[in-house]
Amino acid sequence: MEGTKIVFDGTVPQVWVQMEDSGQAMVADIDESKRTVFPEYKKDQADEDHMFVKLQSYDVNPDKDERHKLLRKFVGKRVRVTIEVIGE
Repeated sequence: MEGTKIVFDGTVPQVWVQMEDSGQAMVADIDESKRTVFPEYKKDQADEDHMFVKLQSYDVNPDKDERHKLLRKFVGKRVRVTIEVIGE
């Protein structure tokens, strides 16, 4: 299992960003529909039959306009998330 690597490559569309917990939690999905580097996924697989990642931020700053500054930098951008097994 060590050395196993999965790469998620896609965009973070604004329409896929959700606010939860009265705005203290921001959750963003990655649109991988144009995936190029995840060979284990087959285009004809059912949507339920693969892994995915979510980006999530939790910020209790009382100024709502100042919350989630780091995660907001990813919205609308192409991102790559790598998960790699590095040990037992």
